[in-house]
Amino acid sequence: MNNEIRKRSTVLVFGTFDLLHEGHISFLKQAGRFGDFLIAVVARDKTVVDLKSRKPYHGERTRLAAVRKIQDISKAFLGDKILYSYSILKKLKPDIICLGYDQHKLETDLCARMEKGKLPQIKIIRLRAHKPEKFKTSIVARSLLKKSIQSKQ
Repeated sequence: MNNEIRKRSTVLVFGTFDLLHEGHISFLKQAGRFGDFLIAVVARDKTVVDLKSRKPYHGERTRLAAVRKIQDISKAFLGDKILYSYSILKKLKPDIICLGYDQHKLETDLCARMEKGKLPQIKIIRLRAHKPEKFKTSIVARSLLKKSIQSKQ
């Protein structure tokens, strides 16, 4: 038996996780391959409004509960109340942050803060999109609305 103690790595992801769909599941499965513990940080309702200029379809507690039910998730938390404060990052101290294909603004901000020493150096990995022409929340929402309208006719 190997006597070396293997460091267990923690991977952290950020997301809105609204109208949980196959794209989200793919994102989480990809992220989970990079470590032993996968932590999901679910965006607060106010953060979604600030970043996307719209309210999420489901409230933060509903979205958090849905994410917590996903088998690959070790832990899930609501994000910080103050956008870009990253206190949750400082508290959880992940080894890796996995970002979705469309989280460019977040990557830019994280890298700038790491460069200035405001955040510890954490490896960032960009994950690939899973059928973004079909599995993006705005597209899923339009599809659900269309189906709802058709069922009423």
